[in-house]
Amino acid sequence: MQCKICSSDIKMAHSTVALATTLTFICRNNHRSTVEPDPCPSYFDKATDASSNRVRERATWYETNVSFVLGILASGCGGTESSTIASFMGLPGAQYFGNNHFAEIEDQIGTHLRAVADETMDDALKLEVKMSVSKNTYTKWRSNTLPTLPEVAASYDMGWQKRSSGRTYNSVSGH
Repeated sequence: MQCKICSSDIKMAHSTVALATTLTFICRNNHRSTVEPDPCPSYFDKATDASSNRVRERATWYETNVSFVLGILASGCGGTESSTIASFMGLPGAQYFGNNHFAEIEDQIGTHLRAVADETMDDALKLEVKMSVSKNTYTKWRSNTLPTLPEVAASYDMGWQKRSSGRTYNSVSGH
């Protein structure tokens, strides 16, 4: 590859923060071109000023890292699996990702995920009560003047198996 300004050969350097990689192309006449990963949206309250190197060194600053953690969490995995997957993909910093960055990013986004989950469950509860009781009962429930909670049908599908040995599962619920 050659420099578009002076036609000399270009060398590439890179730096990584977790999985986010910044590429810098430099020719022998010191012409530079840099490609940086996208920053996270502003809801992480991180400074986006280029002079704020301390913030930019945090894994949560980069959208690539946050998106990777969200994908790992959505698939039901955690920090150890994130390092394994990143290693198989040949991503930079993969061996350190699970131990150093996954928990930090998970803590940052966990607050937002819980808020969305709470809001979603609250909306679903309101809709279920509205569909299950009379309009008068629903209005009283919404205004907290109903003496008892309205009855609604509900079901769930989850359980944990209690394992006492390698072959014996003795869950009280029969799972």
